[in-house]
Amino acid sequence: MKNFYLFLCLLLCAFGSSFAEPYSKDSLNIILQQGYDYMDKKDYIESVKSGRLLLEQAYKEGDSVFIAEAYYLLALNDEYIEEYSRAKDKYLKTLDIAEKIKDSLFIIDIYNGLGNIASLHDKDHKKSKEFYLQALDICEKMRVKNRMTYVINLCWEYLDLKEYDSITTYLPSFDVYFQENELKSNIDIDGTKCHSYYVLGRYYGEKGEVEKGLNYLDKALTYVDKYQLDDEAADVYEEQVKLYKQIGDKQKAFEALQNYVATYKKINDLSMLKKMQIEEVKYKVEEYQRTIEIAEKEKQLADAEAASSAKLNRVYMVVSFLLLILLGFILRENIVKKRLITDLNENNKQLIEAKKQASLAAEAKSNFVSNISHELRTPLHGVTGITSLLLAEKEISSKNRQLLESLKFSGDYLLGLINNVLLLSKIDNNKVKVLPKEFNIHNFFDNIKHSIEYSATKHNVAVSFVVGEEIPKIIVLDESILSEVLINLMENAIKFSKNGRVVVEVKKGPELRLEDKKMRIRFAVKDDGKGIPEDQKKQIFQKFSQISENQSIMEGAGLGLSIVKSLLEQMGSSIHLKSKEGLGTIFYFDLVAGIVEDEKCRKANSEEAYKSKFVDKKILLVEDNEINKLVLNKFLSIYNVNLDVYSNGNEGLEAIKASDYDLALLDINVPGLNGYEITRSVREFDKELPIVAVTASELSEIEDIAMEAGMDDILIKPFNKNKLLEILIKYLA
Repeated sequence: MKNFYLFLCLLLCAFGSSFAEPYSKDSLNIILQQGYDYMDKKDYIESVKSGRLLLEQAYKEGDSVFIAEAYYLLALNDEYIEEYSRAKDKYLKTLDIAEKIKDSLFIIDIYNGLGNIASLHDKDHKKSKEFYLQALDICEKMRVKNRMTYVINLCWEYLDLKEYDSITTYLPSFDVYFQENELKSNIDIDGTKCHSYYVLGRYYGEKGEVEKGLNYLDKALTYVDKYQLDDEAADVYEEQVKLYKQIGDKQKAFEALQNYVATYKKINDLSMLKKMQIEEVKYKVEEYQRTIEIAEKEKQLADAEAASSAKLNRVYMVVSFLLLILLGFILRENIVKKRLITDLNENNKQLIEAKKQASLAAEAKSNFVSNISHELRTPLHGVTGITSLLLAEKEISSKNRQLLESLKFSGDYLLGLINNVLLLSKIDNNKVKVLPKEFNIHNFFDNIKHSIEYSATKHNVAVSFVVGEEIPKIIVLDESILSEVLINLMENAIKFSKNGRVVVEVKKGPELRLEDKKMRIRFAVKDDGKGIPEDQKKQIFQKFSQISENQSIMEGAGLGLSIVKSLLEQMGSSIHLKSKEGLGTIFYFDLVAGIVEDEKCRKANSEEAYKSKFVDKKILLVEDNEINKLVLNKFLSIYNVNLDVYSNGNEGLEAIKASDYDLALLDINVPGLNGYEITRSVREFDKELPIVAVTASELSEIEDIAMEAGMDDILIKPFNKNKLLEILIKYLA
């Protein structure tokens, strides 16, 4: 009955409005202001009512300005209750009117609203960037001073798109803003300062200026508690974790992570509450709109039947009946909605549990792959090492040499497959780290040529390397990742170029310029094989994909090109392909490399001279695997060093205490004290002895532990003589 009287009141208001006096601009402006006041008080129902009333009266008066203002107000309300599609439609209607009346300032706000929806709801950062750029372009033409909101939004999109250099143009805007608001340093009601500091902190962090980035993030945190900016706090803490990890400050990274987890939990709690509030607001808005629609229908019926009271009474009866139906419908919808919320909560719990189980399964899989690879690498080190030593002997029959070469190829092939499986697991679990370091590019290609030599001979493929004169001898890149990429590409090219040629070219990339001792280098692998069909060019980069129908060349597991694509993406690059059937294939990619000054190049070229300095150097080896002892002993024997070998960690520690060694090579997993424990004990009385971990474990899994224990370097098994030589030169020469 109460709702029935409410309906009658709405109906009478609807009748009365038709006889009301025309609204003046002042009256329309009052309605508009009331709508925004209700929004500020979070009374969105009344704000929507004001917007609809304004829209109705503005249309009656034919006032385009207030029609646009009404649509804009309603769009803001729709955006809050997460009706993004309706909000977008209203923004576009507003934009159409604003462009016709040439209200540039209004257009700026509309573009900002469209940018927000594109970014937050559609996740279309490129489209969002276009809207913010259009807003700033108008600001520039009209010399609008208060434009920091649009600058921050745009820079945020550049960060999400990883277009960091584009932010440089707007850095002066931040400086000007900070100067203009210097006297209001503790005031940030709208969050502009907090957002500015966060954007700058994230920008400088991505540009490698970590300390500067952390300083800005600290400034952002001064406002989050005061103004309860929980979402901003979570963003800042998340970025702090990343930057503290970069500089190796684990304690602060952990503290930032704790703050992030606490803030994220708080946000989740508030988010659930907000969702329930939004659902309630949606429900009330829809109920209001249905009531308005019914009132409008009843108004039309009343106008048509006004001459007859009998007909009017029948109208009231119909309306009462409809209202009862409506109330029943609302009640049913409310029950359904409550059930839906209960089901959603239960589904959310199940999804969270499923995600947890999936995470545990992924971690178990990763650990399994890592453990298996460790167990396989250890004997493989013995197989490949002994095979290399036997092949180095001159007095071997050609038949036995052929058998040894086949054995070494099989060992290298199996090692490559193990590495690919492990690498694929790391990629799937986002555990690949890019670790640039200096290396000689000519020595690098000598090692690669050695790695693929047997495969090339088997397929009768001539392999050559062409390094441009403009490429420096010493560059700074992740040598391990680059080696994985090129070996996979070359093995693939060799497989499909039987009796042909494979050429690796290294030259300057397009639009190359020297800047801050960096150079863009293009690597290309070319072959004259059968080529790749056009319809299979995308397929070849998928896992386990092979394109050949010829079983004789269906080698490998189909992981190579998938790994190449993923690794290059980790290094900020991408793989490109040019191929034509019958004419061969070209794979190429660009990498930005650091450049080392000439003095270091000369030093690298003279490394051969250091070998004489190894004579009579004392080296300790702690290793419990007899085959690995044999391989290392044989490798080191050519340098005339004094090698002491122990199988037990306790014995190794006592030997270090009793003698002065120039270098210690420690296996991690040995009986007695393990490699970490030996190192920690040694560091209590000797800080200078170079200690190198010799292990079959994955580098990323032990690096932090080894460095924390006090080790100086890590040598991953299986390794070749060149890797061992690099260690000797580094610590004995």
